[in-house]
Amino acid sequence: APLMDQRGDAQPGPAGAMEKRCTEMLAMVRRKVPSEGILEWIVEQQLRAELGGVCGLVEMVLRTLLVAGSKSFTHTLIALERYVDVLGQLIDESGEEGQDATVKVAAKVWMNSPQRAAIAI
Repeated sequence: APLMDQRGDAQPGPAGAMEKRCTEMLAMVRRKVPSEGILEWIVEQQLRAELGGVCGLVEMVLRTLLVAGSKSFTHTLIALERYVDVLGQLIDESGEEGQDATVKVAAKVWMNSPQRAAIAI
């Protein structure tokens, strides 16, 4: 799933906030900002409130990591392994709802590649 619409503009409203934050986090992932830096950014920017709670955070983080690793299975694995602490903490906080969000995000991002969705989950 692209992080931006076809024109490259962030979408307005809540979806636009998600798009904007995914794009910002993607830049951080590409700069290899450590997990602690991502977690600090989440708190400093008050993303929990902006994205509708911890499940919104799970969606943003996983979506960003899957897009960051979209070149190959190895890239996906590296992105997920590098930020497993961030994702794990958020999923632990969100419980079953976060687990459900994880499956939905992976399925949505990889809807055209079911094997990758299964591997990522």
